[in-house]
Amino acid sequence: MQPKKEISAIRFAVPVAVENAATTLIGMAYSALIGGVSGSAIAAASTSNTFVTLLTAALTFLTTGAAVLVARHVGARDMAAASKTMEQSVVLTAILSVSLSVLVIALAGPIAGFLTPGEHAALSGEVGAYLRVVMLSFPFLMLYNILVSDLRAAGNSRVCMLAAVAMNLVQLLSAWVFVSRLRMGMIGAALAYVCCRAFGAALIFLAAARGGGAYHIHLPNLFRPDRSEFKEIARVGSPVALEQVSIQTGYLLANTLAVGLGTAAASVYSITNTINALASIPQGVCTAVAMTIVGQHIGARDREGARRSAYQIWAACLTTCVALGLIIALLGERVTRLYTSDPAIAHECANMLWIMLGYQFSAGSINSVDPALKVGGEQRFVMIQTAVCVWLIRLPLTWLLAYVLHMGVTGVMIANVVSLTARAVSGLWKRHRNDWIHDFV
Repeated sequence: MQPKKEISAIRFAVPVAVENAATTLIGMAYSALIGGVSGSAIAAASTSNTFVTLLTAALTFLTTGAAVLVARHVGARDMAAASKTMEQSVVLTAILSVSLSVLVIALAGPIAGFLTPGEHAALSGEVGAYLRVVMLSFPFLMLYNILVSDLRAAGNSRVCMLAAVAMNLVQLLSAWVFVSRLRMGMIGAALAYVCCRAFGAALIFLAAARGGGAYHIHLPNLFRPDRSEFKEIARVGSPVALEQVSIQTGYLLANTLAVGLGTAAASVYSITNTINALASIPQGVCTAVAMTIVGQHIGARDREGARRSAYQIWAACLTTCVALGLIIALLGERVTRLYTSDPAIAHECANMLWIMLGYQFSAGSINSVDPALKVGGEQRFVMIQTAVCVWLIRLPLTWLLAYVLHMGVTGVMIANVVSLTARAVSGLWKRHRNDWIHDFV
């Protein structure tokens, strides 16, 4: 029976890998496309998107809470409960995401000012314009995220792959039309997100409503809110949401500190992270695989299988992340020059890619170990370790290295690597104790 389980895991992982690779590569092409808008366009888009990611993190209790419950219900062969969780997660997502979008659009100006400290009037204007438009896509983004998480947790990664590839192709095509042909600048770059996310949400919703197994969305149930299911999703997912908010707030503040160093430093920071995303592809794959495979083992009461799978996923993630990071670092300026015509910025970005090798080692562990701990019932542990490492290590160390010791963007990067290393070691220690699997469904 064991070989069959391993083949199932591989079949699940391959579409996720294709999806993440397509999303990352098309996203990099999109960044290169909008880089021609202005010298600060990539920094403006990155700053705005970091804020949107923070909002997404605030609703992580929906995506992760629902995914954990669906994975365990499917593992226990309770398909009616899995369908109910999917339906109610959609209802709650719609209510909260629309409310947040209206609020942020109304406050886009002050938010842009906060995100771009110092005398950066042009950058602040680009951030504000981009943010107002891109927030129109936020409800579509959240609907897409929640359904992808639920479908993956149920073991259906193929439809998620197809929707993601189609959605990202629409983004690239839209960006080419709005930015390159119609010359709409940052507004066009944001409209590309609106088009692709609306398209992706429609595709994935139709797939979930149509079904393909015993679990799927029954449309009439979307008009029957169930408070008890809301509470269960929130109970399971709230510690994860607090963890993600802690992470993304730290990222946002680190980005703000990088912007405070000047537009050139902000560009180096944004370009390096954009390129580094290519080496991070295995992280997203392993997060999805760990959440689903480990969760279904636990739902089936197979604790040994859950522990074995968690270890195998960690080893695979670590190896591939470091290997990709090394290849990208060796390519150096040949890659960074795709995103900037300034040779000084390209050279500094190339140097940053070597520092990011340490990032790949730590982040590879975090993104494979932490999902296993979460689905095992250790959400609170992950939340606490994350908050400590972000707020007591990363942010103070960023200030010390970048501003006090005048290490600039290099200090920002080093602080991130040190913080991630502490998180990785803590997570590995917890998983090694073998007491991280709990029954709560």
